[in-house]
Amino acid sequence: MKFKCLAFVGLMAGLTLAAGCASVPQATVTLPTHQAGELHVVSFGKIIYPRQAFDQKIEGTVIIQVRVNESGRPDPATLRIVESSNPLFNAEALRFASELRFSLPIGTDGKPRTQWWRQPITFKLPTTAPLNAAAR
Repeated sequence: MKFKCLAFVGLMAGLTLAAGCASVPQATVTLPTHQAGELHVVSFGKIIYPRQAFDQKIEGTVIIQVRVNESGRPDPATLRIVESSNPLFNAEALRFASELRFSLPIGTDGKPRTQWWRQPITFKLPTTAPLNAAAR
């Protein structure tokens, strides 16, 4: 079983996505800010903390890499894990990355340019009170 709650938090240095609710853990991805003409994420799905890692109180980071095709979608044939602190997080990191949608820079020919994208995905257990603790 996986957790399915989600919250989003924006930061100055980029966009941080955090999955979690109540006593459910967080998985965070900080997406870098971008300059005009650079590849950037425009759409993303939920990121879910793996139950086994939560039960064992394990945190970790997975660095993924993928080539983004002309339509702004990750090319499944190129999606891979560059580095992982624990294999319990690998499947969720790959699933999350496969659902990302990107805005591609436009080349001098007026067509989108495919690019490689590399990003760490950090799975972190909550360190503060549950999100809905005040509601009790």
